[in-house]
Amino acid sequence: MVDSDVQSLGYTSTIFYISQTNDLSVDLGLVPKGTIGDFVWNDQDLDGIQDKNEPGINGFTIQLLNKNNVVVDQVISSNNLNTGEAGWYEFQSVSPGEYYIKIFPISNKGYKHSNPYAGKNDQLDSDITDQNGSNTTAFFTLGIGAYLSSIDAGYFLNNAIGNYVWRDINLNGMQDPNETGVNGVVISLYDAVSRNKIAETVSKLNPYDGTNGFYYFNNLVAGSYYIQVSRPLLFYFTIPGVGSEDVDSDIDGSNGRWTSATMYISPNTNYLLCDVGLRNYSDEGFNAMASDELIGDDANALLMPSLTNNNPQHNISKSETMKSKVIDFNIVNKQIQIVNRPPLNAEFELYDLTGRLILRQSMPFDENIPNFFDLPLLSPEIYIMVGRVGNEKCSKTFYYGNH
Repeated sequence: MVDSDVQSLGYTSTIFYISQTNDLSVDLGLVPKGTIGDFVWNDQDLDGIQDKNEPGINGFTIQLLNKNNVVVDQVISSNNLNTGEAGWYEFQSVSPGEYYIKIFPISNKGYKHSNPYAGKNDQLDSDITDQNGSNTTAFFTLGIGAYLSSIDAGYFLNNAIGNYVWRDINLNGMQDPNETGVNGVVISLYDAVSRNKIAETVSKLNPYDGTNGFYYFNNLVAGSYYIQVSRPLLFYFTIPGVGSEDVDSDIDGSNGRWTSATMYISPNTNYLLCDVGLRNYSDEGFNAMASDELIGDDANALLMPSLTNNNPQHNISKSETMKSKVIDFNIVNKQIQIVNRPPLNAEFELYDLTGRLILRQSMPFDENIPNFFDLPLLSPEIYIMVGRVGNEKCSKTFYYGNH
């Protein structure tokens, strides 16, 4: 006989033995069992492909189910016993047949699986298709004694912050249809509790709709965050919080210079309402291209929002005219030249457009001392010089050029 007489539980049926006979028909057929695995990983760039720098994820429960939806085995992703690499799982001693995998991600974190079957390498893609329910694979066949090591699962944290950096041409603090995005702006993401920088990106072309000014931080752990923007040369920030949340600017200095307020990101939250409105000095009608060019004696409209919001102690308000009949000065060849003051000591303060004090210079009244002093070496940018004598003050805004 060519069949096997051993039943599924490992023994034969009753054999009737007749004295002085030989029964050579009791056979035992063995079928080698197989193995199924192998990897759950954090798809940090969301491309559905296992990259070398992307780590495995431990702690996911993985079930193996047969074609009758019966759970055959269950394991938890952990460190590989041979390599120590995280995210490893394996089902051993599996009989040949049709199966599928079901994944149970760690709860309350916001995990979402990557797009399946990305790329051309079956060993590096993700196989979670939802074909047999949420977080499941399609059916696959395990052959006799086979080692199936290509059943992988890519996951990312579906928690994100974005979205848009734009040029507020009409200065109303809101995103209008004719206003365009600004590329190349550096944006940093901070943990609001530790105050540590988590990530950094640059505004760019939106890959989904082709608009400029797009930025996006994804794969975030649920928690509290804020952003800080590196202000581009010759730009400053528009008025925050004007209009509805989807059209306003969110850079209000709540967490320091050029920052947003704190945002709490709960699991499976994509907060795409943190926008950055920028004003360019040319939008104000100023020409700041010539080196040392005087932009205006009255700095109110251009820079008082930054100066008064961040540093109210400077005692400069938007309603003040920054001229004085008591003190006056010129900015020539990177020197401050006093042209008018009474016989009193003078104080000069140099600020950037965020209100940060760069220089404080005392000029005692002495007919034997020249009425000028040199500016320090500065980056090409627009600055404010404020001169004071007693309660009188004069402010001038100028562009510090390269030469």
